[in-house]
Amino acid sequence: MEIQNENFNNLSIEELNKIKNSIFNQINDYNTKIIKLKEIIMNIDQIIYQSCDHTWIKDSPCTPYERSEKYCIKCKLCKNWIKLILL
Repeated sequence: MEIQNENFNNLSIEELNKIKNSIFNQINDYNTKIIKLKEIIMNIDQIIYQSCDHTWIKDSPCTPYERSEKYCIKCKLCKNWIKLILL
């Protein structure tokens, strides 16, 4: 059910509850899809990290409180990639 931005003032409580429940269901569906897509990205990154012949460069921090990191110029992943995903 596609939810349109309409005037909800004229609807009954039952109709409003149905719409609200539908919206919650859509949100849950989207969250599930996002989690699955993030898992796919992590799997792809792992394959890239393992198969890349890395050339590391040091990235300068943007702020005085930020730590500099080493990134591969070929695969664009951080040298501490494995540690970062385990956090």
